[in-house]
Amino acid sequence: MKSKVTASTALTLLFFTSIAFPLQDAVNLKKQPKTGDSITYKFISTIEVMSMEARATGKLSHKVIKVENNGEYVVEATTSDMKISDGAEEKEVPGTIETLTLKPTGEVVQLKGGPSSTLRSAHMSEVVVPDRAVRTGDTWEVKITADDKIGVVAAKATYKVEAAEKVGEFDCLKIKSLYQELDANRDENASTLWLSVKDGSLVKAESVIKQTTSDGVVMKSYLTMTRI
Repeated sequence: MKSKVTASTALTLLFFTSIAFPLQDAVNLKKQPKTGDSITYKFISTIEVMSMEARATGKLSHKVIKVENNGEYVVEATTSDMKISDGAEEKEVPGTIETLTLKPTGEVVQLKGGPSSTLRSAHMSEVVVPDRAVRTGDTWEVKITADDKIGVVAAKATYKVEAAEKVGEFDCLKIKSLYQELDANRDENASTLWLSVKDGSLVKAESVIKQTTSDGVVMKSYLTMTRI
């Protein structure tokens, strides 16, 4: 028996499917935020450490609390509704609040608050776009200079615009990125990103993150983050 596709099912598929759309002009992805702008994401992360696996879920909200005259802006990043499961039991995890100061290109200037308040982790997770407008096929590279005083490791990030795609209601540029630290551990973040052509904001991210702990244990995270 053939299954029927209802109107609601079709709309659901449309919302969660990336669809190509024609893009005539190059797009400038630099942000021009306004105080009070707010975006919320839901995230799912599967974490593998040695032979163990855990799953974390929750929400991440970004709210612009200040915009400087030079274009830099301060974002309050809040996590909530966080839960972690090891397969046997699920536990609620307290939320966190951090404040990030960013340049319009996404470069991290400062990070304060929260248990993970290091510029090293912030550099790995933030998306940095070029000053120029970009279109499908364009590439760019960002270099991070090491600074032992604040825990920043030398790194290189490469980006390539793969396509113009629609994700739900958002027209996006689909971008492949690879962030690689250049120390012995070679921590990295390989991501597929969908950025809004309207304002450069993140709409969706699929990431594979590899990190090495201080005692040499390798941890892998498979993260999906979607704007809601």
